[in-house]
Amino acid sequence: MIRIITAIGNPNLNNVLKNYEEFDVVGNDILYSDGIIELLENDSMINYLILGEQFNEELESIILKIKELNSQIKIIIIIKNNKEKNNYFKIGVSDIFYEDENIENIIQYLKSKNIEYLNIELRSEIENLKKIVMDSNKEDKRKKIIKKNICIGMVGSAGIGKTTSCIQFAKALNKNNKILIIDFDLNNPQIGNLYNKKIEYSKINEKNFKELIFNVDKNIDILIGLNVLNFYNKINFNDLNNYIKELNKIYDYIFIDTNSEIKNEEHKVVYRAFNYIFIHSGINALETFKTLNLINNLTDKFEFSKEKIRLIYYKINYIELIKSLIKKKNNFNIKKIGIIKNNIFIKENIINENKLINKILIKRIIKNI
Repeated sequence: MIRIITAIGNPNLNNVLKNYEEFDVVGNDILYSDGIIELLENDSMINYLILGEQFNEELESIILKIKELNSQIKIIIIIKNNKEKNNYFKIGVSDIFYEDENIENIIQYLKSKNIEYLNIELRSEIENLKKIVMDSNKEDKRKKIIKKNICIGMVGSAGIGKTTSCIQFAKALNKNNKILIIDFDLNNPQIGNLYNKKIEYSKINEKNFKELIFNVDKNIDILIGLNVLNFYNKINFNDLNNYIKELNKIYDYIFIDTNSEIKNEEHKVVYRAFNYIFIHSGINALETFKTLNLINNLTDKFEFSKEKIRLIYYKINYIELIKSLIKKKNNFNIKKIGIIKNNIFIKENIINENKLINKILIKRIIKNI
């Protein structure tokens, strides 16, 4: 996503650009040169500045100040005619459009630049991840340390990505590990639906949880149907807690998909089986508030160690995440491991999700717990 400010003396383009999710348009259209300088002094992450000819007399001095503040910024100018076109390029203007040009042309141009920007970012990320993998392989050869028999609870608000996360982690780790996904979402379970597995409810026995386990992929099993046992009051959560601990001896990793609420007593019992909790969060004010409440519930009411809690950010704007972490000055002692991007919530694509970037980051997250 490219970040844009406009200073063309007309709010129309600014308002239109704000309708496109590809662009992050900062503020309103700026009328004075001092306003441009002030904004850039406070925000060094602007990619494009669109100027109008009202700054023509002081344009060269403005561009000089802008480049001092942000040497990477691209400057577009909108002009009435092409008489001074070459002069504009000489003083540092990147691209020129004409006043009578269709706004759609400017939008399509910026969209193409957004794709270039994302490709550069992605290539850089891949190179960094390759280095991480190479360093990780060297370290593994030296230490030969493998962490296994770990139970991880996936916690967070509804729709934030817990179910997707369970499947992505399982797919990334199943090559050399035996994985179990437990659907402990008692209100809206989805794991069985995603893998097209169903259970015969009439045959469910609260004393035999083995009936609820299905193999769905190489080295991946799922345990479903707990919501039905709970609905008919056929579940003993202490027994389930003990069963999960026994399963933890069989499986290398267990991932447990949970409700968005964690207030019930049954959650408290089952959460005792978790070795770690991954809280899935966003970075807007509401998600931050929910995450703080979750941390307080887990540490105060459930007496869960803060050292065993990790934050996973899903569906985020990369730049805004970095700004958020910097602004909070690492209050949660966050160790930045990586950003899991491009979550796909379509049924078929979740199961087949196997992207290199996600797999590398997931393995790195597991390695750092």
